[in-house]
Amino acid sequence: MKSSNEMKCKECGGVLVVSDYGELVCSNCGLIVDVVYKSPLFEIEPLSDFTASSKVYVNPDGKPIRSDGLGSIILRCKGQFKDHRGTILDYKRFSKLKSVNDLCLKFNLNKTKINALNVLNRVCSLLHIPRSVYERACYLYLKAFKQSRDAGSSYLIAAASLIIAARELKYPLTLSEVSDSFMKIGHRVILRSLSKAISMILKDLNLEYRVPNPQNYIPKIISKLRANYRVRRLLDDYEVDYQEYFLLLERESYKILNFMDERFKAGKNPYLLAVSIVYVSDKIVSKKLGLKPLLSQKLLSIYLGSTEYTIRHHSKSILRMIRGVLES
Repeated sequence: MKSSNEMKCKECGGVLVVSDYGELVCSNCGLIVDVVYKSPLFEIEPLSDFTASSKVYVNPDGKPIRSDGLGSIILRCKGQFKDHRGTILDYKRFSKLKSVNDLCLKFNLNKTKINALNVLNRVCSLLHIPRSVYERACYLYLKAFKQSRDAGSSYLIAAASLIIAARELKYPLTLSEVSDSFMKIGHRVILRSLSKAISMILKDLNLEYRVPNPQNYIPKIISKLRANYRVRRLLDDYEVDYQEYFLLLERESYKILNFMDERFKAGKNPYLLAVSIVYVSDKIVSKKLGLKPLLSQKLLSIYLGSTEYTIRHHSKSILRMIRGVLES
């Protein structure tokens, strides 16, 4: 409260003061006499260099004109960041928050969208997904959020958008990986619901349904086996060179894929089929090296997220198809 000895109340003769809300109030009876428009707290630099006289001010009560975004205001003033009271903010700490705030204002994102995009960013970080896939997933999510609201929750739509983006850019990503990552963060994404959401979004956005190729998953599977301690331990016991073994394993896997007919791939999970191909390739490589097979069905089922029944069923069909390769 600011006192003003020059003015007195006409009703009781009390001293008039200016309140924090910009009103001229009697300090004795509380009567509001008039509204005083306080000067702006600080001045913002011109929006362009063409009209140096045009300047922008905050509201007289200190509140910014723009009330959306992240619920606050961060303004760039003469190369510095300032809040709505004119306090200088640390540039390094608030630069990222400023970019997020500008993004929210640009796309008019509400809280639900922002939370889902943040979770999508965390999932992509956990799975080490490339930036191009992440950006495409964000774009699809913003479109699907408007046109496919019946697909499920915002997090389910975000997960489905990530799968669609990965398939478009031919990045090896499975539904189980995405579902498990969302579950780790604390958001329930069921595989069956995820599959339905993907189909609905593809239909609503008029996108082409792209079936993943098992060829895209082979490098990822072999990379996981390279990093597996148990596999490396087996290679040490057999005194087999790591680089030679995995190079032969990848080469034989691609050879088996070339033998396969497209009709054989139809209707099969491409990731599980790729795991079975690597299992059969290990048999061929081990025979060439004069060793027993290193990779068992149980080991692959535990570390690669498959099932022993699926590997056994697919491997029998693959072995019948390439019987001549094993005999040579």
